[in-house]
Order: sequence, then structure tokens, then C-alpha cells
Amino acid sequence: MAYGTLAAIADATKSFAIDLISGSIFSRVKMTFGLEGVATDVSATNPLPVSIVGGVASGLTDAQLRAAPVVITFTGAPAVSVSGAVAVTGAFFQATQPVSAVALPLPAGAATAAAQTTGNTSLASIDGKLTGPLTVNLTQVAGAAIAAGAGNVTAGTQRVVIASDQAPMTTVLSVAAVKTDRSGAVATGGTAQQIMAANPARKGWQLQNTSDTDLWFNALGAAAVAGGSSFKLPPNGFYEAPPHGISTAAVSVLGATAGKTFAAREW
Repeated sequence: MAYGTLAAIADATKSFAIDLISGSIFSRVKMTFGLEGVATDVSATNPLPVSIVGGVASGLTDAQLRAAPVVITFTGAPAVSVSGAVAVTGAFFQATQPVSAVALPLPAGAATAAAQTTGNTSLASIDGKLTGPLTVNLTQVAGAAIAAGAGNVTAGTQRVVIASDQAPMTTVLSVAAVKTDRSGAVATGGTAQQIMAANPARKGWQLQNTSDTDLWFNALGAAAVAGGSSFKLPPNGFYEAPPHGISTAAVSVLGATAGKTFAAREW
């Protein structure tokens, strides 16, 4: 197909649209598209086809958009205003977010410099509100005379009264005592033997297994047995009766083999 020129297609019944701009004539051209021999006017219903090099299968995902951050450069100090709560989430945020604040609101009743000044003023004026020096009566409690010394209530020293449903606390003092040696050896294997008789005045006792086999002992007055209410001392084991719970009953020991030794003390 041959392309015509203006002279070749001139027709007195047709007009040629122009636009006069700054004294120059520009032809008015309507955009069309299509193959050779086809001219489709560009319109809202027939938009101009555009092809992107490489093609795009679909819109970018959130992860794709986050993978290539957009760098924004500010000139000066721009003001940024945030309204409401803004969640800091996503893999591209660091674990700890730095926060800088010029001033933060204080909770109700918080101490401030002004409040401290008011408090100091109130404290400083207390002495002016006292009519005289404070007097403490050391001879009375709630108007009643404090007991002094032993016997009935008199002025001087306060008494402590134990309630009727309570018992006085027993205090055990550590005093020097002569220890009696109760050491020995198993007389008959498998048979209990008494090493300390019942002693109401007993203040303490100790027992150590100096043999290479187990030794059983009973401090409740009964014969020692291998188990039951008896205690077992392994080789080189040591036991000392606690000062707050010393048994005054007879103490017996039991060993499986005759001749096995033990060391013991009583006081």
C-alpha cells in the first residue's frame, strides 16, 4: 500500500485540522494503532497496548517489596507525625528499636521538683505547729504502769506474759562436760549389744564406725536390728546426737561380724 501525501489526498470537501501555536501551524493528529491497513482510534474502551520488556507474571508480593528497600533522603529535619499505635513487625526490623524522646508524660502523683518543694516546705513548718517538746512516758504503756524487777507490777520495767496456751521456750546452753569413752568391738556377729546404759543426765553422745563393714545402732532403748527403727552407719560413718533432741535411753549396736570396731563417747 502506498502512503499518500497531503497534495495527493487533497479534497475540497474535506478540512484539515491545525493548531496555531506562537505563530506556527501544527497539524492536529489523532493517535491510532493496529496492523497495516487497520487504524483503531485510541480511547477509554480501546487503550493503547503497552508491552513491558521481560513481562510481569503478577503483582509484586509483600516479601518482594520488602526485599528491595526504598531509600528516602530528607533535606533538613522533616517533621514526622504518627497517630495511634504503630506495630513494629517484620523480618527487616531489628530486635531492639532505639527510641528518643525529649519529654514523656508522668503518671498521676509522680514526684516532681515542684512537689518536692511543697513537701520540704511542709516539713519545715512542723516545728512551728508543735506547742512544746514531745514527751515520752517510759513508765507506762497505754496508761498502765510498767512492771519493774520481779514480783507485782511497779513503775520501771515492762513485763512479758506468756499466754495460757503456750509453754516457755527451753534454752540449751553448751557447757563443758567430761566425755566417757564407750568404744569397743562387736562381740558376737548378728547379735545386738548395749554400749551405753540409760542415763537421765546424758547431755550428748557420739558414735563412729571404724570398721570396714556396716554397723547398725538404736538409741531408743531397744536392741539394734539391721533395718527397722535402727540407723545404719557405713564404714567410717559418724553420728552425733543433736543437742535439742538427745535420747537418754540405752544405746545398742549390731554388727554382722565379730571383732568389727567402733568408737563412742558419752557425756
